[in-house]
Amino acid sequence: MIIGKVEKVINFGTMMQHADGKNYISKNFYASSKTALEIILNYLVSKNKKIKFYNLKFYESFSENDKRKKLIPTLYRNYKIGKTTKVLSKKIELNILHINDIINAVYIIIKKNIVSDNYCLKYPKNIRIQKLISSINLKSKKQIKVKFLSNKNLKPPKNFLKLLPKWKPAIRIEQEIKNKFYYEANKN
Repeated sequence: MIIGKVEKVINFGTMMQHADGKNYISKNFYASSKTALEIILNYLVSKNKKIKFYNLKFYESFSENDKRKKLIPTLYRNYKIGKTTKVLSKKIELNILHINDIINAVYIIIKKNIVSDNYCLKYPKNIRIQKLISSINLKSKKQIKVKFLSNKNLKPPKNFLKLLPKWKPAIRIEQEIKNKFYYEANKN
């Protein structure tokens, strides 16, 4: 069963599929649904040996026009209207990629001869949210209002997948996020 003239299938997963750091023990229902789709795609690929299958997993993504109910877009929306954001912990760390770096990974898979496999897209270092907020507040006319609800250490699960060959993030994500806030604060 060949599916048209498909040569490569690229699926996007999440590292939250591996909340324990390795196995498919998902952190939430969304991550479980990603695992279910991955199993279905693996079956289709096993029946179509000419198709290369790539499963790209990453932690968080960001773009300047992000409207999702994720932490950075929520902080930004509340920042614009001067509203306090409740943040789960003072010690949250996130691994965030810019959407253009994710798009670049897709181009690499399309253009290069990459072995069919599961890969992780990961920024070299995590962003500490409290440090990010403090840095923005230090250099901005307008302050991010935040209430931290705990001091619990919250870090992304460890990465056990290999990184996508010939790829590395080009965008300095922490600076991109800061620039979005600085622009808003100084646009008047």
